[in-house]
Amino acid sequence: MTDESRPGSTENRQRDSGSDSSGAEGSHIPSAEIPSGDASSPAPDQRFAPAAPHGDQVAPVSRTLITEDWFSRLLVPAYEARGWLKFLGVVSIVVGAVQVLSIVGILVAWLYIWLGVLLWQAGDRAGQATLLRDPAMLEQYLQKAKTVFVIAGVTTVVGIAMSVLSLGMILTFGWMAAVLDRIPSF
Repeated sequence: MTDESRPGSTENRQRDSGSDSSGAEGSHIPSAEIPSGDASSPAPDQRFAPAAPHGDQVAPVSRTLITEDWFSRLLVPAYEARGWLKFLGVVSIVVGAVQVLSIVGILVAWLYIWLGVLLWQAGDRAGQATLLRDPAMLEQYLQKAKTVFVIAGVTTVVGIAMSVLSLGMILTFGWMAAVLDRIPSF
């Protein structure tokens, strides 16, 4: 492999930056779209799928194809999850509504209802993002999903802390009861 054909060579960096060694500006074709090297290279307007590197050569990749493929690949699991998200949203809202009926349940019912609304909205945004192929809707879907995960994480940490606190109280009161049983009464 010659010095000029190496990906990091000065000539390739100059070509990639849009200028040649003489400083003249010409039509710029990013090196990621066409392979450098031999005459058997395809025309610049042909697009390539991402491929694994072969030895010292790196397969050319079209940025347009990657962007479109990347977006489409994100839409598939979002679309497939939308039904389950809406189902879990409805279940969560119903659980929250039932908990409102009890005095203690009122304290946490809002959390279930909030999670249910977020899950329903995430499922709706996933469907809209797929139908409209809208990156903004996909971003909203991901934001709603992120909020659900943060709330679930915080409630998990609070639940673990309360469990440890309850266990500590049970052990402390059990120990105190055992000690008090040994004290003779007058």
